[in-house]
Amino acid sequence: MTFMKKARFLIAGLVIEIDSAPRGGDSAPRGGGFEIPPAYQPFLADSGKTDFLLETRDAGIPRWQGELLFDSGGPWRLWRSDRRYLITLHNLARSEDPYQIAFLDQNFDRGETFFDSEIEKSMPGFFPFSYPLDEVVVVNRLGLGHGLEVHAAGIDVDGAGILFLGASGAGKSTLSRLWEAEGAAAVLSDDRIIITRRGEGGFNIHGTPWHGEAGLAAAAGAPLKSIFFLKQAAANSHQSLGPAQIASRILATCFPTFWNETGMQFSAGLAAEIAQAVPGYELGFTPGPAAVEHVRNIPEPQNRSR
Repeated sequence: MTFMKKARFLIAGLVIEIDSAPRGGDSAPRGGGFEIPPAYQPFLADSGKTDFLLETRDAGIPRWQGELLFDSGGPWRLWRSDRRYLITLHNLARSEDPYQIAFLDQNFDRGETFFDSEIEKSMPGFFPFSYPLDEVVVVNRLGLGHGLEVHAAGIDVDGAGILFLGASGAGKSTLSRLWEAEGAAAVLSDDRIIITRRGEGGFNIHGTPWHGEAGLAAAAGAPLKSIFFLKQAAANSHQSLGPAQIASRILATCFPTFWNETGMQFSAGLAAEIAQAVPGYELGFTPGPAAVEHVRNIPEPQNRSR
């Protein structure tokens, strides 16, 4: 088992650096280091300007206070603490007290995190950027003008990105397995995809470390060609959707920053841009190879620009 003092990851163009041996600050660096989870290993990066730096501290959880901005109803809460954001992470089955907290600058470019003293004892090598801290940080950073995370499977078919959006149980992992089994596509993720603008126009989709039941994730991306909103059905079928329907359904399956009006406006605007540029469909499918063939045979529309 190898513990790291520092690591950098590239996720959807964002370089995220974790440092357990920082210099300066009011608290001592965390001395034990951390182990990189398997899902994160493909996303390791050697170079690039750091977009978000997380420094880990080894001083236990300090006293804190803040104004509650958002309660997930589950493992995390977001607070305003002086001029910074504060995320508290909870195992509610054990205690209301957080086992980890993170103070984050307003631009989500830097943060420091503290752990309950029991974490180091019971979980040596604990990865400080574990769920849900990782996704909360990335979603907030995306909302500052970088992109949008959606509850979707994404595949790359001969250089063209296809999105399959839907809630848990809609069939994202099932379809991902079908495409992989057919050897017809590279699966970017079977559960979480990030959409960003492409420099020359259009949009890209990116894999993330946050896979679903199929455990499929890749540190890769592709230009977005089409979008499908899933429903399980007795037969394979599809229905074209208009831009307003596409935009509203994207927003229903994305991870918006409810606590940040600027981030919400950006997410809504980006969803509307995507809906105008990329064809979208409601896809009814049966869990078999014929679903892959059905999607492949849908004619490409002539009145959309990508």
